[in-house]
Amino acid sequence: MIEKNHIMSGPGPERRDRGLGDAVARVIEVVHLDVVAHAYTDLTGHDCGCGARREALNRFGEKVKENLASLRRLR
Repeated sequence: MIEKNHIMSGPGPERRDRGLGDAVARVIEVVHLDVVAHAYTDLTGHDCGCGARREALNRFGEKVKENLASLRRLR
């Protein structure tokens, strides 16, 4: 069995989103789609991949910010 808040781990409501992945995970949690992830994990015994997807989206968001900053410096 997985922990209740495996999609968005962190301290309560004051936690800060680090990037796009955290924002998406927060929306998923708010609309209760995390229930589907929990059910998938419970039924199959396999990780749903939520954590890895969140980290990948966070890294992607950081790269987008870096690229935009580089483009602004070129102007």
